Amino acid sequence: MNYKQLDDKKKAQIDILIETGCTMREVARRMNISHSTVSRYKNNIYKKRNIDIKIKYRDFLDYLYKYYDWRNKSIELCIYEFKKYHPRKACVSYQQVYNWINEGKINIRVQDTCYKRSKRKKKVNGMMNHLEWYIANKTVLPISLRP
Repeated sequence: MNYKQLDDKKKAQIDILIETGCTMREVARRMNISHSTVSRYKNNIYKKRNIDIKIKYRDFLDYLYKYYDWRNKSIELCIYEFKKYHPRKACVSYQQVYNWINEGKINIRVQDTCYKRSKRKKKVNGMMNHLEWYIANKTVLPISLRP
């Protein structure tokens, strides 16, 4: 099953299949979606939510703008601290914040971010890859400069 929101193409396909006399379950099987999705769409219950993040996550965004500095703190650390000090307020995951940055929804530029976590396969000889990455991106201080 595919649990993503319906796009216009799939909505048109559902309409055509229902007009030809297919049942909701047949339509769902042919399109590889859940039959409840077809039912919600047919009954006009299916609506995409539009959330204004600047209203819902106002406290979180204020905290992020105030305390985030790419030289000292990562976005993950800001989120952790926000959850620690404000446990009852609405917060999002770090991936959602990076998505907002990439889409331009918040006032942090992509160039002003620390490294993003990359989920990729490890190389077979990956013993020193992380060290090479840190040195290449200058996130590790040389021993001579450490306190």
